Amino acid sequence: MGRAYHEASGGIDEVLSDERYRALFDAIDTMKDDVAQSDEVLALNDEWSRCMADADYADLASPLVAQATAQQAFGAAVAQDDLDAVLPTVQREEIDLAVADATCRRTVDYTARYDQVLWRAEAELVVHFRDDLEALALEQR
Repeated sequence: MGRAYHEASGGIDEVLSDERYRALFDAIDTMKDDVAQSDEVLALNDEWSRCMADADYADLASPLVAQATAQQAFGAAVAQDDLDAVLPTVQREEIDLAVADATCRRTVDYTARYDQVLWRAEAELVVHFRDDLEALALEQR
């Protein structure tokens, strides 16, 4: 990567590839996966998905799937020969999906409930990796 990227990213690639913190970063990745697969988040996704189905988006299992769906639709539109013709439709569909997503997130209190699960997992991670986190923070000053 170039110098501008390094400056803009604060050298994050170097930090993430530092073997001294490999166990910490692996634990963070595992924690994110564990949160996503936790009973609480799976139940929350199910509530959100039922709300989305009521809004005529029946095949979306989670907000991440909704985001990926919108990105795929946009990618397919960009690949079209006549982007100007298809873009307004894709934009309208993306806006409609985003409105339904936001409405369902609010309806099931998605963000607050998800954050509670995430924060508990993060608190456990901090307990186990306090020394690594403190050393990493000192290096970044």
